[in-house]
Amino acid sequence: EFKAKTKVEKIVVLWTANTERYIDVIIGLNDTKETLFASLEKNESEISPSTLYAIA
Repeated sequence: EFKAKTKVEKIVVLWTANTERYIDVIIGLNDTKETLFASLEKNESEISPSTLYAIA
């Protein structure tokens, strides 16, 4: 229906869901820039991979 209505040849659908578990904002771990960077130095496991990627 959409394809015919818009007269396009192809439709591309991207699935962008995240399988990463939700991480709460934790006071002293990731609630401020300073605590987040301190947590990075301590190699805290509760920092989400997407946060690490965003920092990089």
